[in-house]
Amino acid sequence: MTNRVEKILGIKKPVIQGAMAFTSLAPLVSAVSNAGGLGVLGVGYMPKDASIVEIEKTKKLTNKPFAVNVIMQEGLVEQADEVLEETQPPVVYADAMRLNDSLCQKYFPIWQKKGMKIIVKASYLKDAITAEKAGANLVIAKGWEGGGHVSFESTMALVPQIVNAISVPIIAAGGIVDGRSGAAAFALGAEGIEMGTAFLVSDELSINSRAKDAIIAAGDMSTVEVSYANDAPFRMIANKLSEQIRKTEATHLKKAAAEKEQGLDADAIRMGMYQGDTENGAIMVGQDLALIKSRKSAKQIIDDVLGDTRKVLDSLNDIEF
Repeated sequence: MTNRVEKILGIKKPVIQGAMAFTSLAPLVSAVSNAGGLGVLGVGYMPKDASIVEIEKTKKLTNKPFAVNVIMQEGLVEQADEVLEETQPPVVYADAMRLNDSLCQKYFPIWQKKGMKIIVKASYLKDAITAEKAGANLVIAKGWEGGGHVSFESTMALVPQIVNAISVPIIAAGGIVDGRSGAAAFALGAEGIEMGTAFLVSDELSINSRAKDAIIAAGDMSTVEVSYANDAPFRMIANKLSEQIRKTEATHLKKAAAEKEQGLDADAIRMGMYQGDTENGAIMVGQDLALIKSRKSAKQIIDDVLGDTRKVLDSLNDIEF
């Protein structure tokens, strides 16, 4: 039976690929969409021309639905609106550490009138409510276990709160990488799952092989949250860079530390993901990376996680109380 996530997005499997800035580009996005999920282009911080090029590349590689990441911040959303007007992608993936209600109220109806579905990533209950009131079709509830920018509530605590508060379908995100975490997401009330870290080792993701090796080699307690000075902390594999950021924030006032960290995300991602400098660059991952032990195709990742999720859910019938 097709669930609401699949029906709204026009996909075959209730799996969303996380919007990984500068990383989830056309080859991965199209592979995820072709495999039945929803690929998401991580172009929210990219220049307009580069974003358009990546969208057009994706259209050539798949005829299935995919999404374009839009950062709901003044100065960025205006450019994104121009990109969406020119390219008309099937789905908009709206993203912000804290949602601006007026921006959502202004732009969501515009994009929906053009035939685009709206997904909103929310790390706070208030943001999920804001998203639904502005007309979002789906909400992704992301817990702090996830990679990249994180907040302060766990997936297990956040998802059921949001499920209870709004009526649109919920996709769970943060710490989901196998059948057990997938089953937990559905048990919490989600109707789909989002995975980011799991796809970092996919065959179709063209990051440096040293970055993939670092993810596979990582174990328990390998990640750390950094960059609180900018009110947008992110999770990455602990290394020299994370220790440098920690020391900066420990020895400077917040404003001074924020100035030193300005633009850190983009530069650090390039160094870590594409240059393979795993000590001085950033490998942004979730806490679940310790469960990733091999490289696979995007299709195999999706099929393995969903297949194992079904097995786990079926096995629960044998539990007696």
